[in-house]
Amino acid sequence: MLKIMNARVIQTGVALVMITLSGSASAGTVWVPTAPTADTLRRLMRTSQAVVTGRLTDVQVEERYEAVVSRITDGQIEQRLATVRSGSGRIAVEQLVFGVHALPAISWSDRTDITPPSLRLDQFNGRLGVWFVHVDSWGVFDSRTSAFWDFDLVNRLLSEIEQSERLPPDLQRLKRAIELSSQAPATPTTQR
Repeated sequence: MLKIMNARVIQTGVALVMITLSGSASAGTVWVPTAPTADTLRRLMRTSQAVVTGRLTDVQVEERYEAVVSRITDGQIEQRLATVRSGSGRIAVEQLVFGVHALPAISWSDRTDITPPSLRLDQFNGRLGVWFVHVDSWGVFDSRTSAFWDFDLVNRLLSEIEQSERLPPDLQRLKRAIELSSQAPATPTTQR
């Protein structure tokens, strides 16, 4: 009976190690921050479910620590603390470039031991910019593929594109939305 229990403990340990290794291996190769380019802007315009100008409001952030298995050796389990950081908020829409006007609530969660962090969206609290919104198959805000870009960056990329070609209609709408948001007083409509 004791041998069967030891075998199951070892199988469980091996499974945990494989999960940890596969998660950290993919995490190390998948997440590579890149400098925004005109091609990135075009791709975000093409793939986003909604593009709006607006501000992140009603931000709430929680950070806690959890003990996680970091290594299993010779029947011993080593644990360490991992930071679990989560938050939520809403986009106060000023201009709709395209997509749905009623956006999903924004939430995000990171565990530093499993995956590389997604963008810490709370840093954009109250800042006016362009939101490229992606939702998952459940209709929930996808913090890993959605993006926030400030107006200066988008305007610089739009200028680069205009130097070589006429702006396509979607980028013309984006440029006009930025102009309107920049001129308007700060009274956005909050989406619930």
